[in-house]
Amino acid sequence: MLDILIKPNDWPEGENWGPLSIDASCLLAGITYATELKLLNEASQSTERMVDDLCKYCSAFAKHRPRYDRRKAQAYFLNVAKQKKQRCRKIKTVVKIYLRYLQGYLAAIDALIAAGASLSGLKQHCWRQLLACSELYRQ
Repeated sequence: MLDILIKPNDWPEGENWGPLSIDASCLLAGITYATELKLLNEASQSTERMVDDLCKYCSAFAKHRPRYDRRKAQAYFLNVAKQKKQRCRKIKTVVKIYLRYLQGYLAAIDALIAAGASLSGLKQHCWRQLLACSELYRQ
């Protein structure tokens, strides 16, 4: 992908070269529009992974990690995301549900840290995601 962005040395002067994007309608297809529901879904999934990782490092929760209904949360998200016309009331309901899940995950991370789990075991990008998730919940 990066080879496309570098202009070859033997390219003739004055000739057009490379892809050209003029406005937002020309964006790449892999980029999706970020809605609050998608952001909450990604935040809850990343905090779930962090809880699992921290449970591995904390001996008190190694076998008995906190229980959350992950499949039910995903079903709520898919129920709204797959609809052609998304109703405002249903979106608000699912956002409230996801905020409760996110609150539980963040509380579980705090409890694991209080029990002796260390955040140094997490990778650098996980630490940034944790900060972003807590800011998302705060807002």
